[in-house]
Amino acid sequence: FLEDRYAASSAVETARMHRESYEAARRLKSAREVFDIDAEWEKNRDLYGDSGFGKRCLMARRLIEAGVPFVEVGQSSYDSHADNFMWHRGLLPPMQHAWAGLLEDLDQRGLLEDTLVVWMGEIGRTPRINNRSGRDHYVRSWSTALAGCGVKGGVVYGASDQDGVDVQDNPVTEGDFFATVYTALGIDPTTSNYTGVRPIPLAQFNSKVISDILV
Repeated sequence: FLEDRYAASSAVETARMHRESYEAARRLKSAREVFDIDAEWEKNRDLYGDSGFGKRCLMARRLIEAGVPFVEVGQSSYDSHADNFMWHRGLLPPMQHAWAGLLEDLDQRGLLEDTLVVWMGEIGRTPRINNRSGRDHYVRSWSTALAGCGVKGGVVYGASDQDGVDVQDNPVTEGDFFATVYTALGIDPTTSNYTGVRPIPLAQFNSKVISDILV
């Protein structure tokens, strides 16, 4: 009833989009088979590995295949202020296994050309090891990876100095990164959404698109 009244007001398009999003979420919730990864063939499960992260990546592929437009998969415990190398010995092998499996699976199913896979953390880690054999937060230099829709394969853009302390070549800001992601997806990065009269830009104003990595 409230949605019908809202739709009758001046915000018809917003109401329609809200209703469509709600209906899509309801349909997904009712599609229990999408969440049953045990229904996958064993060779498909092996492609991702038996780790928790691998299973979440397999679930991500199933959700993408079902039409979900945005999926986030996380792997925790990288905040290694102490015992960095011990933690990474346990984290990196299953991450690499699942990441490679996800890209291969998406490619084999013809989904990779329409799916942009973004591999990143929220912050970098110090190049130097602290007195607890750990790495602390670091914002001056770190790396991300993109694969799939709209981007070239096998391209490295930018470089740090030999110790990874500072960016030496082609620095990229956070705004540049997200402007490039949106462009790869066919979305205008200069678009702004509004909260009242306040513009909320998709990417920071004056961000540049890294065209060297785009197809």
